[in-house]
Amino acid sequence: MNKQIVLFAFLIVISVYVMSADAQISAKQLVITEVKLNTSDNEVWFEIFNPENVTLFLNRLRISAIKSPNILSIPSTQINGYEIKPGERVIICSDKKSFDEKYKTNITKIEVKQLKNIGDGGFISINNTIGGECSKNIIRFGNKNYSHSVAEKVSDNEVISLLNKELSYSRQINKEGVITAWTKTISAPGKELKSKEVK
Repeated sequence: MNKQIVLFAFLIVISVYVMSADAQISAKQLVITEVKLNTSDNEVWFEIFNPENVTLFLNRLRISAIKSPNILSIPSTQINGYEIKPGERVIICSDKKSFDEKYKTNITKIEVKQLKNIGDGGFISINNTIGGECSKNIIRFGNKNYSHSVAEKVSDNEVISLLNKELSYSRQINKEGVITAWTKTISAPGKELKSKEVK
């Protein structure tokens, strides 16, 4: 009888965990849609997209190489975080000036100089006031052994490489919320349709 009770309790715990994970993925989430990790030239940036029909607020950014749980500096005028409207794309970059000089786009940019210190591998994650961390808003990159702590949310097959060419990784999200796999493309920040895949 006691074994049955223990087994029943165990199944309940597992069910709650799975439901919680599913809820995080289905919750309204900001999505990372393009990543440029050229550490040799200090060109590190990623694009955030709001695919939802409501405004979301970016309020947390963490990098595995830095112990702080949040390296995002939020202006006092934006208490809830950076406002990202439906359909809007925002760039988080290590150097706003060099980004502007290279890409000449009017997309909103948030400079986070600590991105230059991402190292040889790890993860970058963002969060917003509605959704938690999941595969939509975590990037694993470089040496996969440095990001095993988030392997349950982002598999080893989704780890992207550090690139020292004029390339980035991009992915798309459809109306049903399904996200494509990462592909190497010519960098196209701010554009809904990215350049064609590059081998």
